[in-house]
Amino acid sequence: MKLFGDTRTKYSIMKTFLPVMLGLMMLFSVFAMDISISSAGDGEHSDGIISSQQNSEEADETQDDVGLPDADGEPQPDPKTQEESNEPDFEYGEEENASLSKTGAASDIGGGEYDAEGVVVKFKEKVSIQTVNAELGKMNSKMRKSARGNVFLVDMPKGKKIPGFVQELKSLENVEYVQPNYVYKLIKTTNDPLAGDQWHLGNIKAFDAWDITMGNPGIKVAVLDTGADLNHPDLSSQIDRAWNVLTESSTVVDNHGHGTHVAGIIAATADNGIGVAGVAPGTRLIIVDVFNENTEPGTTTFNVIKGIEYAVANGAHVINMSLGGYTYDYLFELAVNNAVNNNVVVVAAAGNDATSQLCYPSDFESAISVIATTQDNVDASFSNFGQYKDISAPGVNILSTFKSGGYVSISGTSMASPIVAGVVALIRSVNPGLSVDEVKNILYTTANDVYGWRDGWHGGFNYPVGWDAYTGYGIVNARNAVWSAAKPILTVTPLAYNSIRLSWDAVAGADGYEVYLATSSNGTYSKVADLTSGFATEWTTNLALGTTYYYKLRAYTISNGARIFSAASEIQSAAPSMPAPTGLKASASSYNKIKLSWNKVSGASGYEVYRATAAEGPYSLIKTQKGNSFTNSSLNTGTTYYYKVRTYRTINKQKVYSDLSGAQSVQPMLSKPGSLKTKTSGYNTARLTWRSVKGASGYEVYRAAADGGTYNLVGTTASRSFTDKTLEPYNTYHYKVRAYRNVSGGRAYGPESDVKTARTVLSNTRSVKSYAAPPLGLRLSWKGVPGATSYQVYRSTLKTGTYILAGTSASTSFTDQGLDAGRTYYYRIRACRTVGESSVYGQDSPIRAAKAPTAVPKSFKAARVTPQVIKLSWNAVAGAAGYEIYRSASKTGTYEKIGTTSSLSYIDEALESGMTYYYKVRMYMEHGGSTLYGQLTAIRSARA
Repeated sequence: MKLFGDTRTKYSIMKTFLPVMLGLMMLFSVFAMDISISSAGDGEHSDGIISSQQNSEEADETQDDVGLPDADGEPQPDPKTQEESNEPDFEYGEEENASLSKTGAASDIGGGEYDAEGVVVKFKEKVSIQTVNAELGKMNSKMRKSARGNVFLVDMPKGKKIPGFVQELKSLENVEYVQPNYVYKLIKTTNDPLAGDQWHLGNIKAFDAWDITMGNPGIKVAVLDTGADLNHPDLSSQIDRAWNVLTESSTVVDNHGHGTHVAGIIAATADNGIGVAGVAPGTRLIIVDVFNENTEPGTTTFNVIKGIEYAVANGAHVINMSLGGYTYDYLFELAVNNAVNNNVVVVAAAGNDATSQLCYPSDFESAISVIATTQDNVDASFSNFGQYKDISAPGVNILSTFKSGGYVSISGTSMASPIVAGVVALIRSVNPGLSVDEVKNILYTTANDVYGWRDGWHGGFNYPVGWDAYTGYGIVNARNAVWSAAKPILTVTPLAYNSIRLSWDAVAGADGYEVYLATSSNGTYSKVADLTSGFATEWTTNLALGTTYYYKLRAYTISNGARIFSAASEIQSAAPSMPAPTGLKASASSYNKIKLSWNKVSGASGYEVYRATAAEGPYSLIKTQKGNSFTNSSLNTGTTYYYKVRTYRTINKQKVYSDLSGAQSVQPMLSKPGSLKTKTSGYNTARLTWRSVKGASGYEVYRAAADGGTYNLVGTTASRSFTDKTLEPYNTYHYKVRAYRNVSGGRAYGPESDVKTARTVLSNTRSVKSYAAPPLGLRLSWKGVPGATSYQVYRSTLKTGTYILAGTSASTSFTDQGLDAGRTYYYRIRACRTVGESSVYGQDSPIRAAKAPTAVPKSFKAARVTPQVIKLSWNAVAGAAGYEIYRSASKTGTYEKIGTTSSLSYIDEALESGMTYYYKVRMYMEHGGSTLYGQLTAIRSARA
């Protein structure tokens, strides 16, 4: 396989190396080292896990310098890209896209440790279960479990050993491949107390990647490991499903903690205020426990194969395996290839033995092999390296979740691998359609290349530019990888006769966009626009009318002065064309006219108007014009008309047309009656008037007793007024009017008028008059109010004062007696109507002012009759009960009452002769138990 211009190829050393490698002691391990508890509450973590006894120096001798730079600093060819294996065809799918890493015979017994209770057999295609059971029965064996692709775990017959039984099975005609059931173990780890924060997230630019995505819950990452703490507060909400391969149940625990740590690195919950955050916290986890729960956790080829099958069957997009060993496992690689052929990305740890010896599954061709690096961005001292290694990630003091709800910092390629798996999950979150090879290409081309002289565990090394055996393509860069995967969603639409509009959703954090154009889908694309961030659209002008143009778009961000490009959008095409008019409106302008209007179209030479009497047509051309409005006359009232408009542009005396616009329909109709007014002309009558409607034959008047109530027809008139009689007093009525026109078959109506209200009340009392009513009263009269049964008279001594009820009258007059002589009074009168046991009232009349009579006796005289006698006389005051006489010895002196009389004269006797006396007289009357007085007369005098 050839990647990104790299020429690494698997070469002939494999032919000599493989037998030696297969003779080595088998080591399968979960690559993790340097464990320390950060905050678990469990005390120090010490698993006492047994490590492999493989001698790394021996491995280095065996492997020699495979994968190291040559004398010129150039990397040697990559064995991962050797020609395809000549093993039998892989049966998992219809086509085999991932190549096998080695050639092999029909059986293989390497030097690794294996399960003594059974072997793994791959039978040939189309061999039935019945045939398998029959052949195994002849050998005193039986099938224990099955996997896809005719792979079976077969029990060992009593008394036989693995090598001999493998040879017997190999001789069977229906057997394609036989191998031991290899054992995988965790390598020994050490405790290392660490302060431990998540330095790796900043190192791989995860926070910048999160500006684009924190992961999509539709993306699932399978963790094939020691299980996980399913109740961990940072993991419980992240788990899509869990499965224990050994017990074939969903009961999963993690007594070791390794799987919990790996799962947290990938997808621990973010922004929950506790613990840590995974690289892809928005994605979901599939926990697959492939290890036993012994003191020395281990697993086998068959269990891992079943784990991979479970992950693929349940929708995993990424599989992480922080496990491995140094013996080539053919059936294991078939399972990995099957996952890849199902578009699942497989990521694996490179190993922790500081060796370049081939290690599996990481060094399978189809897997991504991950080296561990330090905070100084150099390969970790424990990390494996070599020609098959692909990429690096932080692997020292990585803080993550741990068993029993805790958190620890651990070092190892087991930690580096899930970091890369998390980045793959982010890539697939923004672009789920990417193939495995496309994902790899993005990872490798966006990684931060480690080059130049670096001090490292090996005393310093001059890393070459590009791929090298110690760091692969470099340290994974989440931001750049996600950026390269993000794909803008491009939409293109014709904008005008010479332009096309491009629009797209802005890509978070984009510094700009590049737009490419071609005149055929597979033609040469030229960059036509380079837009800085903030532009959401771009359109190209001066294009040829009717020519189809093809566009694609990619976003870019600038990192270290260089552009990092997103994936290109899907190709979108459009041809400039005359756009159909938009904003078409149709409205009735009268009973026989319809007015059309629409938005102007740039570049249009004119417009054609089409009309139909049914929505589906047919439509006929009725008008060609340059303007963007048109009035259609001489139409039938009440008939529905449908209209469409299209644009044309004249080019070389030929018209190029747009599509027809959407249809608009309307009926010519009468206008609604305007200026509706209501007026109550009595306690039971309302009069309505309105403006006449052109073309109307008549009008219908509708009334409701409540706002929002049911309107009922109450009358029809040919005039523009209507009187509604026999209403209930003091009720509010709501009116609306509509015009109609007599047409063939009935009436065509216009829209209803605005609603107006009328409230029936007694009319105001009007024409109030006042008269003197001697001796001390006023008589009021007024014009009668229709419907009134009585009237109330209110009086005040001030115009703006408080009015009190002076009396009630059943007639149109009222006499108010007992007033203060000569005082001005103010009156209001309102009509009253008794309805049942209650009364309703009209509004008050205008105020009427009247002055009470003075009741002064007229013709008052004083005359000397004889010495010492003066006679007083006066005219009668109507209604007077009597008169009081007052006297004083001086004109301005004090007047004292000297007598009372009911007659019209009074004799004042025994006066002092020659003295002048002064007199006043006033009338009095009895009213309502009180004595009321008129005003005093003018002073009269006489000499005794």
